[in-house]
Amino acid sequence: MTTQRSGMRRVWVWTLALGLVSALVAVKEATTFGTSDLENIAAFFAGGCVLGCLLGLLTTAYNEKRRSAFHIWGWALLLGLFGLAFNTGTTQGYLLGALIGAVVGLSIGSLLYFRVARRTDSSSDATGR
Repeated sequence: MTTQRSGMRRVWVWTLALGLVSALVAVKEATTFGTSDLENIAAFFAGGCVLGCLLGLLTTAYNEKRRSAFHIWGWALLLGLFGLAFNTGTTQGYLLGALIGAVVGLSIGSLLYFRVARRTDSSSDATGR
């Protein structure tokens, strides 16, 4: 029960932290604080919250040593979304950034998945299951 509460707390902390940091980045870029700037700040906050929630779920799954494919696809999605942020502003740049991020995410996710799988297998062998 306490792990579920701490897991939810971790997700909320990551969600709000990345949302606020993203909003601060948008505030830094704002010039007049008109309607368009406020819409931009809200969009940055929402995007940061989505990334933070995904990152919180990934760290919770890793810390609780869950053996699931969520490690692989979650990291691919997270880094694919980060790849969208680092682009040249063209359609080709967006696609290339997302693709590179997803490939790196698949690599990191696979590494973590097999590391967790090996750790849970060795702990179950040690307990005699």
